[in-house]
Amino acid sequence: MAEYYGDHNVKHAYLIMAHGNRKLLEILLELLDEKDNDIYLHIDAKSDIDPESFSGCVQRASLRCYKKIRVFWGDLSLTRCQFYLLKEAVRQHHDYYHLISGSDLPLKTGREIEEFFLRYKGRQFISFDSNGPSESENCKYLHPLRPLITRCKDRQSSLARRLHRMDAYFVDLQKKRGKATGLSRGSNWYDITHELAVDFVFHEKELLKTVRWAFPPDESVLQTYFRKYGGRFLLYGTEPDYERSILRKIDWQRGNGFSPYTWRSEDYEELMGSDMLFARKFDWDVDRNIILRIRETLLQRRNEEKGAIGEARL
Repeated sequence: MAEYYGDHNVKHAYLIMAHGNRKLLEILLELLDEKDNDIYLHIDAKSDIDPESFSGCVQRASLRCYKKIRVFWGDLSLTRCQFYLLKEAVRQHHDYYHLISGSDLPLKTGREIEEFFLRYKGRQFISFDSNGPSESENCKYLHPLRPLITRCKDRQSSLARRLHRMDAYFVDLQKKRGKATGLSRGSNWYDITHELAVDFVFHEKELLKTVRWAFPPDESVLQTYFRKYGGRFLLYGTEPDYERSILRKIDWQRGNGFSPYTWRSEDYEELMGSDMLFARKFDWDVDRNIILRIRETLLQRRNEEKGAIGEARL
């Protein structure tokens, strides 16, 4: 976005983990299509989507597409995918690395996002559920059977129910013995600087071993790293907060307990009136009109911004 800011040439890397919702993903890429954005897109290896088919979705940004890892929710594969994208991205220097999903949309234009991160340059956008080790049982205790449970096609099957009972038994044993992991927890989505990203990747092997039995590990890995190694970095949010610390508009209250609420047309004013930078989640098959309306609004704003800058230069 150097055309907006003259000498300011801030580079952003967007790391996108996706598995479906192709039309939404095309619109997400279109809205991130800015000159100084590099986009790293990973499509779940289980998906039938061809990642190379997105090459025509951007004109100004750089886009790299991958389909390397079979990703399962609640599984260490999500954390491995996160590290894979980050390792690809840190090959080049970027001022910020933004981890988002293929079910997200920005709520601000590229210029507004750029202005925000220039204003808070150097801050780390990481969320925590507490000021110390997490008290969530999913994180506080080891869950070695959860990866098997998450891979059950039918979560209500007799096998899945037996695995749940065994998992609960292991947790009870840890409670009785007073054993806790000491891990930290928060949202898996983040916005971090190059310096932190490089150090985070450096500790990948250790961190994967540390969080492999947390549930889910991707919600503990960055937080646990930061508590141990991040003392020299400054956070944007200093109090425990799941969404505001990372500027994501996410509605868990109306979700199903495992996944957040899917935004609909009646939520447009709430979304666009928010001071958050991104929102999740959206689904083309649930309500495409909210997606199209946000796209129209942001593209119109983008054109107006460019027009205003052009007039200012005359």
